[in-house]
Amino acid sequence: SYALDDLHLQDAQLDRVELWILPETSHRPSALTELDGETIPYIHPFQLHGGSGHPPDIERVEAGCTYLTFQRNRPGPLESGEFRNWLIRAADPNLMNAELDPRRHRPARSFFPEWSLTEMETELRNGMKRRTDLGPPPIFPERPLRLLTYRILNDSLERNARWLSDRCAAAGVKLEVEVRDYEDFIRPEAIDEADLVLANAVADENPVVSFLRLMYDDRHVVRRHLSSPVRERLHARLLEAEAEPEPGERIRLVREIERWLSDETALAFLYHLKQMTYFDERLIGVQVNPYGWADFYRLALRPFASRR
Repeated sequence: SYALDDLHLQDAQLDRVELWILPETSHRPSALTELDGETIPYIHPFQLHGGSGHPPDIERVEAGCTYLTFQRNRPGPLESGEFRNWLIRAADPNLMNAELDPRRHRPARSFFPEWSLTEMETELRNGMKRRTDLGPPPIFPERPLRLLTYRILNDSLERNARWLSDRCAAAGVKLEVEVRDYEDFIRPEAIDEADLVLANAVADENPVVSFLRLMYDDRHVVRRHLSSPVRERLHARLLEAEAEPEPGERIRLVREIERWLSDETALAFLYHLKQMTYFDERLIGVQVNPYGWADFYRLALRPFASRR
């Protein structure tokens, strides 16, 4: 009322106020009989496993990707670039997700899907074919390597971590998969203790700002697993990108840093998720943020819309 001084000068212009108290629906596979019409359960846009019988109302490739990092801050087999490359081939995203709907993922060469497409087009144009055969590992670690990931809806990261563990085990390399709640996963000591980390990063529409956040924020793992020389070189290159005043040149510098990290096998870009968002046609103004969630303050109900 303080913001709207005229609010109480006349009767409120409301025809009817309805208050709906809905039962918990997250574990109910069928529609609610208490509501009029068909209820479409909300499906998390990042689900890699599972889906819906309905075609998605909004479909797009996520800005961000699922990636794998290697602990290079202590002596061991991960100091070997040849062994890291073997692990990257083992984590082939096409094989990892072979039994899933191919519409739900796309191989990544970058955190950003547009740059991934450009890199793959360049590879195709130059006849560059990535090695896909696994072969025997160049090193057989003396102890199991710890692969850390975290719980997300439908356990997609855990499933793929266990798939990678099984594939490595068949070649004689043992990975012990550890799955934590996200709050425990992002603790620095948990990341430091892990040999490998399988994680997902979400970016926004500004690739430079997103990339700097991914590199500086310990929750995104990458920086904590770099060796000291690589981390120092990364820091210098990030400062150079930050200081560049021309936007196009900043983007070029960031893309070069990504390629350098990939060439250093500091991390492996695995796949982009396809965000598939479903909503009732009686909603209008539906827009989704980079995480695939609806911006609810923009939503409105369409009166007298036909039912599905």
